Amino acid sequence: MSAMSDSLKAVAAVSAVSGGLLYWKWRRMDSDLSTYFSRLQPEYFRDRIIWITGASSGIGEALCYHAASLNVGVKLVISARRHQLLQQLQERLIADCNMRRSDVFVLPMHLNGTDVTD
Repeated sequence: MSAMSDSLKAVAAVSAVSGGLLYWKWRRMDSDLSTYFSRLQPEYFRDRIIWITGASSGIGEALCYHAASLNVGVKLVISARRHQLLQQLQERLIADCNMRRSDVFVLPMHLNGTDVTD
């Protein structure tokens, strides 16, 4: 009987730790559950409009390429302060990822203010 109760205690401890980890992860994610787990299912993004801020370089630019590489008909709205870099990114996405010009909308803006940049 004690071996069974020890097993149940171990299962309960593992369940508590797993539940705690899931709760911790859930509290820190910046999206809903379906978007969070969609990285495993590109179909989630089929025919969706994705707005990527900070798209002119770094992680934002990488996200643009990743979204375009899914080949599920996404449309991108790309924003950043540097209009010229956004236009160059639009041209590269068209050339490298076979996107149409109408699939990549350039929306230059500074997100700290309300004015659209030049």
